Amino acid sequence: MLIADDDPAIVRLLADRCAGVGFVVETAVNGVQALIKAHQHHPDIVVIDVNMPEADGLKVCAHLLDPSRRALVSALNVRMWLDSSRFQARAAVAAGLQP
Repeated sequence: MLIADDDPAIVRLLADRCAGVGFVVETAVNGVQALIKAHQHHPDIVVIDVNMPEADGLKVCAHLLDPSRRALVSALNVRMWLDSSRFQARAAVAAGLQP
C-alpha cells in the first residue's frame, strides 16, 4: 500500500491504522515521490491526496493508470471538503478515538 499526502499528520494517521491491520505501508509526501515509490514497490493500493505539490494526485493517478504502464487494478477518488467539525469527527473515528 502506498499513502501519499503532503500533510504529515494525515500520512501518520493512515499509515499507522493501515499497518495496524496488516498492510505493508510505504509513504510519500508529494506526487513525484509517490510516482517513484509506486514504480519501486508496485503497491496493490494507493491512497493519494488530490492537492499536493510537484504533481497532484490526479496527475499521479493518470500516470499510474496509463495502459502502457503497469496499471493499478482500480482507482478510487475520494474527495472530502474539510469542514472542520465533520473532518475532526471523522478523523477521530478513524483514529479509534470514538466508537
